[in-house]
Amino acid sequence: MKAKLTILSLVIALFAGTFYSCQTQPKPENAIDRAHRELGELKEDVAGLSEDDPEYSAKLERELEEFDEEMNKITNDLNESGEEVSEDVRTEIENIRRESDELRGNLNRSIDSATDEMESAGEEIEEETNEMQNDVNQLENEVDESLENQDTTTTTF
Repeated sequence: MKAKLTILSLVIALFAGTFYSCQTQPKPENAIDRAHRELGELKEDVAGLSEDDPEYSAKLERELEEFDEEMNKITNDLNESGEEVSEDVRTEIENIRRESDELRGNLNRSIDSATDEMESAGEEIEEETNEMQNDVNQLENEVDESLENQDTTTTTF
């Protein structure tokens, strides 16, 4: 009886192991899927950033750099695998890189625009300050002239 149970246990274990090993394993993620996943994560991360945050530009630049690093890893993995990579895969990866470059270009234009606006505002403030100083100087001159005129027109008793 004990031998039958042992044999039965071994048979069950054998079938269970065979059944488990025959289960379809998840297909490894290919390069395009990885690139699309990384792009999706980048878009989510960028959407989560607040333009009101003073660190917005730095955070966005960091996200873009991390994305570029991942894209470089994907490209290196493809090159190291020795597999023949179809032109479609290379084109798709280049399209994804172009989207990243476009985001970086938008960031740089935004930074340049903000810098220009700040410089322009600084120039306007300087002009206003100069105008105010001129007005103050003019007012002082007028007050001095008025006081001088009063001194010459006053009579002593």
